[in-house]
Amino acid sequence: MEFSKEEVLQLLKQLVSTPSPSGKEAELVDRVESWLQSWGWEVKRIPTPESGDSLVAHYIFGDGPRFMLLGHLDTVEPVSGWDTDPYNLMIDGDLAYGLGALDMKGGLAAMLTVAKYIAELRARQGGVWLILTTDEERYSRGADAIVRTRILTEIRGGICAEPTDMKLVLGRRGRVVFRIEVEGRSAHATTPSKGVNAIAEAARVILDLEEYAGEVARRGGSLCVLSVSSYSPYLSVPDRCVLRVDRHLGVEESRAVAIEEFRRRIAKFRKRVLIRVMVEDRPTPYMDAYRVDPSNPVVKAVVYAARQVLGRAPRRIIGESVADENYFVVRAGIPIVTLGPMGGNAHAANEYVHVPSLVACARIYYLALEKLLA
Repeated sequence: MEFSKEEVLQLLKQLVSTPSPSGKEAELVDRVESWLQSWGWEVKRIPTPESGDSLVAHYIFGDGPRFMLLGHLDTVEPVSGWDTDPYNLMIDGDLAYGLGALDMKGGLAAMLTVAKYIAELRARQGGVWLILTTDEERYSRGADAIVRTRILTEIRGGICAEPTDMKLVLGRRGRVVFRIEVEGRSAHATTPSKGVNAIAEAARVILDLEEYAGEVARRGGSLCVLSVSSYSPYLSVPDRCVLRVDRHLGVEESRAVAIEEFRRRIAKFRKRVLIRVMVEDRPTPYMDAYRVDPSNPVVKAVVYAARQVLGRAPRRIIGESVADENYFVVRAGIPIVTLGPMGGNAHAANEYVHVPSLVACARIYYLALEKLLA
């Protein structure tokens, strides 16, 4: 199946022109649901608290294995610095500029192009599911809601269209965020020796964490202090300081082990000051790392399709951060690989996607599904 650049861009233009920042996806959900129904898909809405409903659609050819395409409908809010209207797709040669053009309405346009022509897929068995989530850019509430329904038990594997620069993501790191509360002792700021400065003590912790970050990196993870907060309206030694620390887990790391190790690392500072370590609360579960077996049929099908379209096998990598895929792989047990378009400036002004790579993605998804369902 050949897809035209104009057709993919027409879908992308409509997606970009429909604002869908996390929590405000309802209008885009309505539009995409209408498209899918007009193309012959059966569509089910999954209520998702504090964001737009997520969509689960399927097209069944017959008995046999089911495979899924995965993407998210939400974007971040527009930031300052755009040279053009972020909601009006602007084409400049091979590049298309617009909010979400890369992350990930470009991938959505490629998926929906496949969905539009699903009836022409040369499939003899099974079916295709299209999973479109909301709130991915915040807490993955949509993916969490879908996994909790347990309606995906028949699905054997899937392809996600998140942007990957045309590389094949076979796994993703996990994540946990820590909150460290440092308590000092207040005193008049003109006699600081009579108190314990919580900011100064927190600085010691930060310097130690910088050293620890190197150890974590050698295991395939990462550690970053996200914020430092303390305030006193008076001329006083600050007696409280709060740190937020991001910890991404390598694919071989256990979240439980990483949490315990982090607590032990911080415990040594209790000889100097009162300090508490907590895992920061969030409305959905933290994500664990995963890796998909390279011998999995989905991996083989995508590599086959990429060879046909690109003339080469895609480079295989591990995704640096978490995404909806973590929930579907780890909690639902569905092996998912990710391959998406090229581009730049995701989550920034003047976001763009490389248009030829969008068309290539659509062809790869289509050929991979044919291979899996032949």
